[in-house]
Amino acid sequence: MKNQILLFLMITIFSSLSKAQISDQNYLIRTFYEKVYDSNISSRDIVSNYVVYTDTVGYNNAVGTIESLRDPDNLGEHFSSLRKDITNKDFTLTSYSLFDDKEKAKFQDLNAVDRNNIYRLNPKNTIQQYLLIKENKICSFFGFQKTGSDTYTFIVY
Repeated sequence: MKNQILLFLMITIFSSLSKAQISDQNYLIRTFYEKVYDSNISSRDIVSNYVVYTDTVGYNNAVGTIESLRDPDNLGEHFSSLRKDITNKDFTLTSYSLFDDKEKAKFQDLNAVDRNNIYRLNPKNTIQQYLLIKENKICSFFGFQKTGSDTYTFIVY
């Protein structure tokens, strides 16, 4: 009986911690995108505070990516719709644990820890995007899946 109670408590605690982590990651992603589209906040500050980067080149590339997202002349239909959906809070976030098996297979090359830190941004008016979280920061907010490939590749800075 004691073992069953202990097992129940462990499952409850693990479930609570997992839900708290997902909540924290959702807040991180939402705040990141709100700041990306707030032109009063510098791209450099956003990268410094929210993005994992490996060196000066990675830092500068991340800053350039955010500046491109903000530049209306660089925006195609997808990124214009993404901006509109983010600005209007017209999107949802889904954690890797809720992906179906086919979608999970795209990330089979990543280790289990990284896979469990993948989130899908589901904008209302454009295609979904995947994000990878590491060290309580965004490791990647861009990626691609080549035609004919089964795997998704994250762009890291």
